Amino acid sequence: MSSMSNQLVQFSVVVRAESNNPTILNPDFLKIQKIVPSEWEVASPPITTPPFAIVQYKSGVSISVRPDVLQVTDDESKEPNDSKISQIVNRYVEVVPHVQYTAVGINFLSSYIAPAGFNLKTHFLKDGPWDLGNNQLENVGLKFTYTLDKERLLLSLDANIQEGKSDIIIKANFHREVNAKDSQLSQIADCLENIPSYWDHYNNLLSDILPEEHR
Repeated sequence: MSSMSNQLVQFSVVVRAESNNPTILNPDFLKIQKIVPSEWEVASPPITTPPFAIVQYKSGVSISVRPDVLQVTDDESKEPNDSKISQIVNRYVEVVPHVQYTAVGINFLSSYIAPAGFNLKTHFLKDGPWDLGNNQLENVGLKFTYTLDKERLLLSLDANIQEGKSDIIIKANFHREVNAKDSQLSQIADCLENIPSYWDHYNNLLSDILPEEHR
C-alpha cells in the first residue's frame, strides 16, 4: 500500500504488439465482448481510425489502441488493486488472441510530498564541479534501472517546485518481454497477476531510497 506521502496519480498497463487493429475499438465492441463493465458510460465521443483509436469512460479509465500498442489507463484509482484495468487488458487479449504481443509494461505515476528542506540534489548528489562557481545546480532528475526476476524496472524521480512547495514526481515502469515460443496470453496474465507485487516492490524501494525521516 502507498504511504500518506506517496500518492498514486495514474496507473496504466501497456501491451506492445506488432499488428493491432485500432478500427475494432469502440464502446459497443468493448461492452459486447465484456471487456468493460456494461454500466460504464463514455466520457467523450470515441475516436476510431486506422492509425489510432481511443475510448474514455467517466470511471477515469481510457483504452487506446495503435498498431503497435494497447494501453489502458486509470486516472482515478488510488490503489492498483482497486482498479479494473488489469481485468480489462486480460479480457482484451483473450478476445483478440491472434495478435503478436511482444511486451508488457506496468506503470505507476505517483507524487511524493517532500518536506521542507528536502531535495533530490542534496540527497543523491555529492559535491563536485557540476555544482561550483558558474555551474550552480538548482535541482536534478534521476533515473534508475533495476533487473528483477522476469522484468526490468525503470524508475525516475523529478522535482516539481511550485510556489515554494516541492513534491517529487515518481514514475515506475515494470517491463517484461513476451516470449513468442510460449503462450503469450499466459505470460500476459502472469504479469497482470503480479501487479500487487510490483506495487509493493515500488513502495518498498521508495522507502529504501528516500530517508526514513522524510516519509
